[in-house]
This record gives sequence, structure tokens and C-alpha cells, in this order.
Amino acid sequence: MDFLNAWLNPHKIVNTQPVPRPFPEFSCTVHAVSGANQVRVAPYATFGSDELARQTVAGLGKDNCILMANHGLLAVGKDIHQTYNIALYIEEVAELYYQTR
Repeated sequence: MDFLNAWLNPHKIVNTQPVPRPFPEFSCTVHAVSGANQVRVAPYATFGSDELARQTVAGLGKDNCILMANHGLLAVGKDIHQTYNIALYIEEVAELYYQTR
């Protein structure tokens, strides 16, 4: 990941709720910000474990963000400004998705 110069793991309440599956691109924001058609969810693993790290990196792939099941969002980017914007927009979309499902 040569683009990875910053990462952010905010713990907004809605992003730590159980999310059973990826949430779809119901907003152009998801694709524009994450580079993918959906925000994937890494399977649950114990906080701080090597397993959580492996699953998160594997699930992230070349995207800019992933939800870690029952833990929250991980956003990555070329600098803190881009990374913050990714987190901000994806958190807003996650909140809308959570409220509508």
C-alpha cells in the first residue's frame, strides 16, 4: 500500500454496532471516497490481536476504508486530510445506512 501515509480509527457509536454484511453503494459518496462499490466488513476478531490486523488488511485490499465488525471504521489515505475526509463521509453514509435498515 504505497498510498498509505495516514490512518484513522474513529469510534463513532454507529460504526461499532454489529454490521452483518458490507453496506452497498446507495450513495455516490461510497464509490467516490472509498474507491469501491461497497464498504466491506472485516470479520470480528479480538481487539489488538494479530488476527484482527490480518483480517482487516486482507479485507481492505486497495480500498480506502473498511469496517471492522463490532469495532469501527478504519480509513487510510495519502495524508491526514484525505484520511479524515474519507472517515467523515463514510461515517455519515454508515449512519444513514444504519438508520434505514
